[in-house]
Amino acid sequence: MKSKRFLSLLLSVITIFSTFFAVGCSGYKRKELNYGLGDVSYELNSLLEPCCTADYLSSVCGGFGVNTFRIWMSNNDMFLRDADSDEISLNPVKTEAIHQLCSKMKAQGVERLCAMSTTFIYPFDYTPTTYSVVPDPIGEKEFYVRFLNLVEKCYQMLATEFTEIDYFEVLNEPDHEVHSVVHKNGYTFNGSTTVNQDYFYTDAERTRICMDIQYYATCGVKKVSKEKKVLSPALCAYTASMDFLDLCYDAIESETLPTGKDYSVTDPDSYFEILNWHPYILSLGAKSMGEEWFEFQKEFYAVAQKHKDGDTPVWFTEVGFSAGQYSETESAELLEKMFKHVEKLPFIDTVIVFRINNLYATNISNLENNFGMLNSICDPLVTVDNVVKEVGKAYFKIINGDKNISQLTDKIKDFIGVYVN
Repeated sequence: MKSKRFLSLLLSVITIFSTFFAVGCSGYKRKELNYGLGDVSYELNSLLEPCCTADYLSSVCGGFGVNTFRIWMSNNDMFLRDADSDEISLNPVKTEAIHQLCSKMKAQGVERLCAMSTTFIYPFDYTPTTYSVVPDPIGEKEFYVRFLNLVEKCYQMLATEFTEIDYFEVLNEPDHEVHSVVHKNGYTFNGSTTVNQDYFYTDAERTRICMDIQYYATCGVKKVSKEKKVLSPALCAYTASMDFLDLCYDAIESETLPTGKDYSVTDPDSYFEILNWHPYILSLGAKSMGEEWFEFQKEFYAVAQKHKDGDTPVWFTEVGFSAGQYSETESAELLEKMFKHVEKLPFIDTVIVFRINNLYATNISNLENNFGMLNSICDPLVTVDNVVKEVGKAYFKIINGDKNISQLTDKIKDFIGVYVN
C-alpha cells in the first residue's frame, strides 16, 4: 500500500515538473515583443472622451512607437438588422469611422489592428434584455443556432469589409465574476446579483457557448482570409480563469461541438489561434508585480500545453495600472516590473496597454478614469509639460529606450487646448 502511494505521488511530481519544464523549454517563442495601446475612439462612441478622435489616438500611437492597436468595435454598433428577417448590413457611418481610424493608424506606423466586440446581433424575432445575452442552447436551441449563424455572418462581413484588420477578438472577459458577456435572457447589466441570479450560465455551459461562438466567428473570418486570425476569449486572469480555459479545451475535445453541425471539430485552431488574457487582477500578484504574478502566467500557459496547444502565442489585449489605485510613481514602477517579467516569458507575443487617455469629460469611476498613459487633454489644466503621466513616460522608455520624449509630445502638442469646454 505504501509503495503504491509513493508511486502515485512520484508520478504526480513528475507530471507537474514536466508541465513547468515544458513552459520554459518548449512552446511558442516570440521573435520580438509587440507593443500596443487600446482606447475607444470618439467617432465610435460619442458618450466617451471627445478628445479621443481618430486623429489624436493615432498621433499618440505614432509618438509612442507602438505597432498594435486594439479597437473597441461592438457588433451591435457595427450592424443593422432587418426588422422582419435575419438579414444584416454594416452600419455605413460606423464603417467609415473604422476605415478612417485604421487609415490614420497605418499612417502612424501602427500595422497590427485588433477589433474587439463585447456584444452580439440576434435573430429578428428574439428580444434580448441586454446585448450580452445568448439564447439558451437547450431551451432556446432554434434561436441559439440562428444566433450562431449570425455570428458567422457578422465576422465574414467584417473580415471582407476591413481588409486592414488582421485580428479579431470575439469575446471580452466572459469569465468576469460580475459582468461576464454571456448570460441567459432576462439578465440586466445594472441589476443586482439577486435580481440576476436566475440568468447566469454555469462555467461548463458558458465555456461551451464561448467555444461555439469562437468556432462560428473563426469560420466567418477564414472564409475571407486564411491569414486573418481570431483570438481566444480575453480572460480576466483570476485563479479560476485557468479552470475556465481548461473547460474551454474540454468543450473542444468533447466531440460535441460545434452546435448546429452534423460533425465535430476538436482542433483548437478552428476556435482560436492566439491565447488571450488580461493579467492585472490584484489578487494574483499584480499589486506587487512580484514572483507570484510571474509564476501565474506560466501556470496559465501550462493549461494550453496540457491540452497539446503549447505552440500558441499569448496576447495581453488589456493590462494597465490606474492612478485611482496607486500613486503615479507606483503605477510607473509596476509597469516597468511587468515588462521585465514579460522579457522572461517568451510565449507572450503582444502586450496592449490600457488605455491612452485618462477620462476627464466622462466620469465613470475613480478606477476607470485614471488608467491613461496621458492626462486627458479635455482638462484645461493639461499642458504639453504635464500631458504625459509617469506611467506613460515609463512605457515610452520601455519601447524607445533613451529617445527623447519629444518624439511623443511633438505629435500631440497641437491637440492640447482644442477640446477644452
